[in-house]
Amino acid sequence: MKRLVSLLCALCLLFSFAFAENYAATNPYTIDDIGMTLALPDVLSVTSCDVGETTIDLRLAYNGRNDVSYAVAINYDETLEDYVTISLPEENLNSDMFKGFDGQITWHDKVRDFNYSIGATFTYSRKYDWHQYLPRFGNSWHEYRSSLNERFANITWGYLSDGQFRSWEEIADYPVDIDGQGNTTLRPGDIKYKDLNGDGVINNQDERPIGYARGSMPNLNFGLNFTADWKGIDIAMDFTGGAFGTYNINYELSRPFWDGGNSGSYILGDQWRLSDISDPASRLIPGKYPTALEGNTNHSNYWTSDFWYTNVAYLKLKNFELGYTFPRKWFRKVGITKLRAYLFGQNLFSIDNLNDLDIDPEITSEAGLNYPTNRMYGAGIKLTF
Repeated sequence: MKRLVSLLCALCLLFSFAFAENYAATNPYTIDDIGMTLALPDVLSVTSCDVGETTIDLRLAYNGRNDVSYAVAINYDETLEDYVTISLPEENLNSDMFKGFDGQITWHDKVRDFNYSIGATFTYSRKYDWHQYLPRFGNSWHEYRSSLNERFANITWGYLSDGQFRSWEEIADYPVDIDGQGNTTLRPGDIKYKDLNGDGVINNQDERPIGYARGSMPNLNFGLNFTADWKGIDIAMDFTGGAFGTYNINYELSRPFWDGGNSGSYILGDQWRLSDISDPASRLIPGKYPTALEGNTNHSNYWTSDFWYTNVAYLKLKNFELGYTFPRKWFRKVGITKLRAYLFGQNLFSIDNLNDLDIDPEITSEAGLNYPTNRMYGAGIKLTF
């Protein structure tokens, strides 16, 4: 009986796929009982096959909205194992969404011989994991940590820092086990984390969503431009900027002597350290960063936390040009109708909150190993005959 049902399903599926023979097919499904392989077309399927109480339903929902996309998933609340030896196909059951807004404004004006224009554009967009197909969780904590249903996408879970230890005595008297070893690995300058569930131990139950999406564009991106001219002198400036993005200081930028290399001067010069490196009992000099110790990269100081997160905001002068168009009468006799000389520059400066790192705020590498943005200067002459 099972073999007969398998054969009927196979025939039904073959009939439904007959009209799709010209489409490239992937994800083949094999019916072992009769040695037959069926290929599901990538683009095409609106069909179902009913045998008794079993339904093989192959659907592809058409998405007519630009801001919603769908991800494949298994329809796991239906099984066919009792009837045939094939698995249900993946369907477009999960979705994600981008929500946001954008705008543009430009002002043109003239004051006697002075012409000018000011413009601005902006876009705010944030990605969401949207409707998920029948999510299943073992308990409320599992749902809180793992659910993707109608939540911000690209969430990073980490610890909330609560300052740094100021002395050995504070470490000895501290009631919360930070490092999981009774705080025996800690020293002044090390990071304290908030015990959010109050159990006296820092573990994954104290993690919370921190920052914005890592390694991607900020949620807010904008541009500003200004142009003006007066009696042959002209100027143009283009600014770009962003905000509501997160940069995670990691690897070479945070962990001491990572991978056998050196560490940044901003860490080594502003770390907790001894006033006399040859005397362990000498006075401690406070710093912004924990003490840089070689071979200490797995220490609790370097767990994922907001201590190493910077919510980036920046404004960069992307393009600048200053020019002068000479009076036509100066060159009329030599056949030149227009002569313009100009100076220009690109990536001239950035106003941002990554000053310690001295890196471009637009890079995404957590180690800061992107090829540096070039700052360019130049001059030119434009002749028209």
